[in-house]
Amino acid sequence: MFTLLVQPNDNPFIQSTEPFFNIHLTKNRIWVVNIRIAYCLTVHTRPEQVGRLLDRIGDADDHYYVDVFNKGLEDKWLQVLDRPAYDIEKVFKYSNGWGSFKLVQATLDAMEHFRDKPYDYFINLSGQCYPLRPIEQIKQRLAAENGKSFVEYEPFPRPRWSDEKGGYRRLERIYFRPFRHANMWSVPRIRKIPLGMRPYGGSQWFCLHKAHVEYVLSFLEEHPEVVSFYKRSLIPDEMFFQTILMNSEVRDEIVNDNKRYTDWSKKCTPLPAVLLSEDVPRLERCNKFFARKFDMLLDSKVLDILDVRSLSRETAIDDDDGRHDGGDGGRRVIIRTVS
Repeated sequence: MFTLLVQPNDNPFIQSTEPFFNIHLTKNRIWVVNIRIAYCLTVHTRPEQVGRLLDRIGDADDHYYVDVFNKGLEDKWLQVLDRPAYDIEKVFKYSNGWGSFKLVQATLDAMEHFRDKPYDYFINLSGQCYPLRPIEQIKQRLAAENGKSFVEYEPFPRPRWSDEKGGYRRLERIYFRPFRHANMWSVPRIRKIPLGMRPYGGSQWFCLHKAHVEYVLSFLEEHPEVVSFYKRSLIPDEMFFQTILMNSEVRDEIVNDNKRYTDWSKKCTPLPAVLLSEDVPRLERCNKFFARKFDMLLDSKVLDILDVRSLSRETAIDDDDGRHDGGDGGRRVIIRTVS
């Protein structure tokens, strides 16, 4: 249900220098929408940095599912995640999840956990992600999209995965981890993707509208063989959700952009590269919602700079609101969701 509040004002909302965040629905109106987000955080290191991330995205109206892929330091993690004002579900269920189905399963667990909760968008983040804009701005942008989701996708063969036969090698062999902390092993098998679906790949980070989350969950209830197939694939978190959504009737509602900034271009460093203070100008221009990856032990100043920039945007909006004292000019329309 929506509550509509109409206020007269003489001037439009203060305009951002980034065109991506200038949301014009009519010439003289600006719509500010408060929506609810369900966050799935899969984390494994840097509890203090995860705490800082929660400080930035924290909102009592939103929901949080934090899956810690590290069964050590539970006390430290619980201390960081102890935030009574927020709805946070804390899970210590998996470990050593890279390359396996565990990351997909953790995401599905979070989706199922949120299934009966009131929210509009499901956003998954790592512990080394960080927002590039005030969360209120991100919510405004999502609300203006009329239920679309943001997912990076590309059909196989994917040129970026040319050394893996365009991605087919991830599917054509059976992958497994023979014992804890072992690397992924594989054996050759003739395998075909279920239901004749065309495989897609892309980043594992996305922003899904609740309707599309529900589609995924309902689809898997009807077709558990898809889960069985991907449990024996390599790095399924970069294929699983893209393949389901892009072979469905909702594919036209999926925007091919996950709204994340990552740097895969740097040399002589593990990729994606850790983002530093020198990267701030590119982060400012990228028109994304979040970026990864950051590491406070290498450069905490970059997060300080992003916090200051974000706070200045929030202050500018608040100051602009305060200057409006009525009149017969344009109207500012505010829509707030209420349960």
